[in-house]
Amino acid sequence: MRSITIIYILLLCLLPIKSATKRALLVGISNYPSESMWSPIHGTNDVQLIEQTLNTQGFKVSTLKDSNATASKIRKSLARLQAEVTSGDIIYLHFSCHGQPIEDIDGDEDDGWDEALIPFDAKKKYQKGTYTGENHITDDELNSYLKTIRKSVGPKGFVYVVIDACHAGSSYRGDEDED
Repeated sequence: MRSITIIYILLLCLLPIKSATKRALLVGISNYPSESMWSPIHGTNDVQLIEQTLNTQGFKVSTLKDSNATASKIRKSLARLQAEVTSGDIIYLHFSCHGQPIEDIDGDEDDGWDEALIPFDAKKKYQKGTYTGENHITDDELNSYLKTIRKSVGPKGFVYVVIDACHAGSSYRGDEDED
């Protein structure tokens, strides 16, 4: 099922659009530092497979893998992408990493929990005075980047977001009444 989904998304990216720039940001983490307490997964493998396909389709691909996929570098890459995209562009974002629910601070979640992506330098446990979640990338933060990117590509552009992480179910779902 996962392979079929990836193939379907990649086929959608092949839609012919004149003067569009195809851009991709792929984030994959397999091996977190042992002190972070996150178990190894297969995120970098996903990125390698998708990167090859996107390159053959003319995408400008940026990758962040393992120790390069820190919260700071992910945020800088998303900000750079925000600044570069133009009307009609095709954007493909892929996150293959751990995910974790964290307490919803702004009250926008019905269940009281935000979903968060886990960069390489995010710790698993909150420790007052040591780690308070500053390296987690919440769904609210990701949503802010994605709304700006979506607005920039306009009605003729496309933004594809794939999140392969636990607790990512509503990472970029808007309200049912939103466009």
